Amino acid sequence: MQVSLTDSKKKELVTKLLEHINKLDFILILTKKNKSFIMEFNLNKEQIRDYVLSKISIDNLQSYEFDIDTEKYGVGYVIIFIYDVELTDIYGDTQIVNVYVKFKETDNNIPVLSVHRSEGDKRK
Repeated sequence: MQVSLTDSKKKELVTKLLEHINKLDFILILTKKNKSFIMEFNLNKEQIRDYVLSKISIDNLQSYEFDIDTEKYGVGYVIIFIYDVELTDIYGDTQIVNVYVKFKETDNNIPVLSVHRSEGDKRK
């Protein structure tokens, strides 16, 4: 269920996320999509942090919604961002990639991060 946010609430959410990301204070989920993305561009946690820090903003916040996926991280809210970033793949080719970044707020206040190509990226 998507929740409507005021600009001040969006700014508060983004600021809080950026603080966590800057300190590498996040859990990176290793789903199949995430692993594939990380391997394709040979990314480590620090590089992911740098790409996220350089692009996350109120302008590319796509949605804030209630998530009932309780399997690993419990009930909570997810914050979704979609943006373009220039990445170099494992073959040395540079490309613009439309990236999907999802944070899940957890009970311990450490965001869970999912990052991969957006499903709408036609440049695969």
